[in-house]
Amino acid sequence: MTQQFGSQDALMYLVSQGYKPMQAAALVGNMMQESGMNPQATNPKEGAFGLIQWRLDRLQRLQDFAKQRGATPADPTVQLDFITAEMQGPESKAGQKFMAAGDLP
Repeated sequence: MTQQFGSQDALMYLVSQGYKPMQAAALVGNMMQESGMNPQATNPKEGAFGLIQWRLDRLQRLQDFAKQRGATPADPTVQLDFITAEMQGPESKAGQKFMAAGDLP
């Protein structure tokens, strides 16, 4: 992406993908803490990358997901879509709890 990507962009995209505003806000808040909303953020000490600072096997799955789409893992939209893919796949137990939560706490 050539233009600046920010929290409002992520929030609107997540809501457009079916997340409730509260759920989208919780995810964006996590991204702000993890990466400052920088989809290319890295933490060399931990080998972490991206909006949510994926690492190890989760980072590899992000890279594979992006490759399947013919995109780069640094694309924020790919990363946002990958969050959903994780919540419906290998992180489905946590994803179900997250999607069922009625409030932020």
